[in-house]
Amino acid sequence: MLCEIVYDLPAGDPRENHGRVRLEALRKVYENGHVAVAGASFEVADGELLALVGPSGCGKSTLLRMVAGLESITSGTLSIGGRVVNDLPARDRDIAMVFQSYALYPHMSVYDNLAFGLRLRGMARADLDAKVRSAAATLELDTLLDRKPRQLSGGQRQRGGAGPRPGAQSAGIPAGRAALESGRQAAPRHACGDCPAP
Repeated sequence: MLCEIVYDLPAGDPRENHGRVRLEALRKVYENGHVAVAGASFEVADGELLALVGPSGCGKSTLLRMVAGLESITSGTLSIGGRVVNDLPARDRDIAMVFQSYALYPHMSVYDNLAFGLRLRGMARADLDAKVRSAAATLELDTLLDRKPRQLSGGQRQRGGAGPRPGAQSAGIPAGRAALESGRQAAPRHACGDCPAP
């Protein structure tokens, strides 16, 4: 069974809608008839952290790939930032996917790795610097910004891969675990009745 645990933002957080992700009866059925996702429906607020937990083969990665635009949607509606994106190519969704391999460029510093996606979007230098430094502090990497990935521990690399991205963000394990372990979590909200407590 797919089980979701959502970590809410503190009340009054200024981030509201840009990265809001809403799934309504999202379904993926492959040509051979295999149902990978049977009808996922939930909403994730901008800045909220969502962990999809379940056994191997239950559709977690397929669901993330559909959100990122790397997998087609059979039926249902996917909205990001209030805009339906079912047929929008991945490059136009303003979303990033963090892969299990940390996705860090070995020749770049931690700062440059964290800033990379934001630079591609043309973010102003002052805004980019503020966003990178804020994310680095949240991820406990603020004292390591000049280091290269090879100079980091495994956990630090994971957290670096979970750094700032434009718009919404989709992360696989262990990147999602890194975000949780870095202190980004708040009070958990269980979205299904038989989910075990974290």
